[in-house]
Amino acid sequence: MKRLLWIIACAGIAACNSLMPYKTQTLEQVQAISKAPDEFRGQLVAFSGEVRGFTEDTQLLRLVVKIEAPFYYHSADKQASGYELLLISFDKKGQPEMMGIDKGHTVKILARVADVETRKNFIGDKITVLRLVALALTDRTTGLDFFRTETPAWQLYLSWKAGRLFFKEQPGDVEKRFATAEPTTPTPTGFWTDTPDSTEEKPIVYDEEETFVLGK
Repeated sequence: MKRLLWIIACAGIAACNSLMPYKTQTLEQVQAISKAPDEFRGQLVAFSGEVRGFTEDTQLLRLVVKIEAPFYYHSADKQASGYELLLISFDKKGQPEMMGIDKGHTVKILARVADVETRKNFIGDKITVLRLVALALTDRTTGLDFFRTETPAWQLYLSWKAGRLFFKEQPGDVEKRFATAEPTTPTPTGFWTDTPDSTEEKPIVYDEEETFVLGK
């Protein structure tokens, strides 16, 4: 009887896992990548956190996202500050409308690892901050999704939203399957138009009231 209950429980967990939309990874994964960014560069990851700063223009959205430690983290005697900060950039493809993402919003991000940046905290100590380039993000506060429409970014987003990505299929599986597919331009649930990319690079500017991260 116990064996039967165990099998049923395992099947239930597997079913729930396969249907978990917008699957995200843990604080430990952020820290592991930050320690060896070259090993993870270009890898697809997904994280959830609170927006603590942002800048936005017609071309780019830049976010500072705080990743909190899970509840079990301190009880397991983990030695850490209890959170990590991520720098997120999202190419809006020249769309002039504001996306409506603001400080305090909870967002989930599907992104590729870019690199790390060294910045200073409010007491002047240097900290390493992981930078990601987003393919898609979902604002859980407003319920809006924003995503890239080219192949395979679009298919990766669909798999992530449906709860398949990181469970039933891995990013490499999706990328391989659509490697030769014709580019698509589906109608986004967020917005933007496919206008030529701007070559202008603008620095990330942080809200002066947010003292946890300052300029380089």
